[in-house]
Amino acid sequence: MKKDRQYKLSHQLLHKYLDAAMINASDLLIESSTFLSQKRYARAYFLACASLEETGKAYAAFSAMGRNLKNPGVEKAVKESFEDHKRKIISAMVCLLKKKNISKKIIEEFIKLAMDIGTGREKSMYVDINEKDEVTEPSKLIRPIAALNACRLAADCLDATGNYIKENKPEKFTASQDKFMTLNKGRLYKMLNTKDFWEFCIYQFQKKNFDFPDIFAKYHDEYYCKDKLFEGISPNEN
Repeated sequence: MKKDRQYKLSHQLLHKYLDAAMINASDLLIESSTFLSQKRYARAYFLACASLEETGKAYAAFSAMGRNLKNPGVEKAVKESFEDHKRKIISAMVCLLKKKNISKKIIEEFIKLAMDIGTGREKSMYVDINEKDEVTEPSKLIRPIAALNACRLAADCLDATGNYIKENKPEKFTASQDKFMTLNKGRLYKMLNTKDFWEFCIYQFQKKNFDFPDIFAKYHDEYYCKDKLFEGISPNEN
């Protein structure tokens, strides 16, 4: 899609976008499940990833209703979040991770699966050539269990996001949270690709902090910028 499209965000437009994304996420999940039943695992995996991304777009639109859309930087960042594969998959998981009585083990499994999907999405659809000069084929790369797990995660995220949006209003973001959204994305992606960041993320989830901008900001300021690693702390220590 063309980048930097000149449309203006509004609550009305975001509502329509949210509803359409949720419907499409459901349709993609149905199609993914159909391919799974036919043992066409690569296609099932790809469509599950697409369903996750649509769910993530729906949550991103819902969340954006609590932001200052009159700020050009915030508006631009929201639009970019609709186009970013990794951010959409993370957004799809937010409501699932907010559910009560979710264990650290399950959180770790969800995050690992989401990270795998982030790298496996393209491989599940397109023929490529790897570093060993080997031609890679989707049908030979995607295992049945990977397709099944992707479908399950997509279904769980869609269900959790739909329920959360029905039962809640968009959270109002502070000016500092809006500012954080406009920070350099390259630096954020470097953080996202480290195990240490996700250890810190899991710790914050255990403390019932599901505010991703706040989590990013804390890790960025307290660890990343100081070239330090987070060393897991027991929640009982605080």
